Order: sequence, then C-alpha cells, then structure tokens
Amino acid sequence: MPDDDAVYLPAGTTLTEKLGIELSKRGIYCLFGEITSYACETASSFLLNRMFNGETRATLLICSQGGDGDASRGLVGVMEMCKAKGLIVKTVATGQAASAAFDILIAGSKGERVCTDTTLLMTHSTSVDARDRGLIDLLEKVDDQILMRYTTLDRKKINAYAKVGGNLWMSAKEGMDQGVVDSIIAVGEVFNVD
Repeated sequence: MPDDDAVYLPAGTTLTEKLGIELSKRGIYCLFGEITSYACETASSFLLNRMFNGETRATLLICSQGGDGDASRGLVGVMEMCKAKGLIVKTVATGQAASAAFDILIAGSKGERVCTDTTLLMTHSTSVDARDRGLIDLLEKVDDQILMRYTTLDRKKINAYAKVGGNLWMSAKEGMDQGVVDSIIAVGEVFNVD
C-alpha cells in the first residue's frame, strides 16, 4: 500500500533538495543566499501552494545578503495576497537579512516577524543606474511604501541614520525598536514554527 506522505524523487536528487521537500511539507521554506528571481518564484509557489491547500501557516526562514529588488518586491506582493486570504506568513531571520531580504522579512504577518539575537539587519536607498533619476525616484517611493507599511522607518530616517556607505545596519534589538521584527529568538531558545 503506497504511503500518502511519501515523496518520490528522481535519482540524483541532492540531500539539500530532499531536505527542502521535507521542510516544505512542514510549512518551512529556506531562503538562503542571494535573492534571485528563481528563489522568489519558488518561495511564491510555496506560499501559494500552502494557501490553495487550505493551510493556515507558512514560515520563510531567511539568511541573505540581498539581491534582486524586483524579485523581492514580487514575493512581497504574493505574501500580501496570501495574507489577505488568511495565510499567516512567519518570517524568521538568522545570520543576516539585508537589502532585498530585509524587505521580505518585514513583509511577514504582524506579530510573526522574528530574528535571532545575532542577526544583522540592513536596509538602504535603492541602487540603480544613477543616470535615470526618474526611475530612482519611483523605486524609492515604492520602497518607502513597503517600509512605512511594516516598520517605523522611512526614507528620512534611513538617510539620517545610514552610517556605512548609505546603508542602515541594525542589530536585532535595534530592529525590534524600529518595528522591523516583533520578537527576538535568544541563544538557547527553541525555534517554534507554529
């Protein structure tokens, strides 16, 4: 008799792929490394699948230095649609959530945005070809909408507080003070996906 929970994988499937499938069955998607269109497409598919299957919760585990801002804005849009349909999206940052990854972190469901106490957080002004001032202005408006929807940060605060090359780096505690995360996972605390 076949196992309903069994996942049959083709030969050559890597351990990382096998573990990713097991985690996704438990409602967890790991978004590690560079934020790419492929990573955001896969994360979006994961969230939509959870929503369409009637699941009530999904967790995005994030450790990233950032990447493709367009792709992250697309994922944030999918997160918004899924949350509007009742899916609780928990975002958990560990290590680093910078740039595009920062936007994904803050778009989690209110009360469900967490990070470890050693996580570095970073946001910054949009970086595109400086010759296209109109595009820079438009992207900053969109990014400001995301920041103001989820945090107490805005462009003026970022520009005023940016200390290193236009980047605003924060500790987990500073992130909590700015409304970036809702709670901090302390050393030795058990990670709870529910």
